[in-house]
Amino acid sequence: MNRVSSIFRQMVKLVPATLFDRAVSKHRGERHAGGFRSWDQFAAMLFCQLSQTKSLRASEGKLRHLGM
Repeated sequence: MNRVSSIFRQMVKLVPATLFDRAVSKHRGERHAGGFRSWDQFAAMLFCQLSQTKSLRASEGKLRHLGM
């Protein structure tokens, strides 16, 4: 069975998670996080940028199917 990744998933895979985690640790990006991890924030912002959304609230339903 062939598995097909969405274009969004293919773009997210371009950013190595280990490199991203290292940058978050280096800059202590999670220290004031209130339940929304840096990776989730990155994915949401990328999705909104690609879909030309004006706000996260406007795309709340679309983000739900991404697991966020």
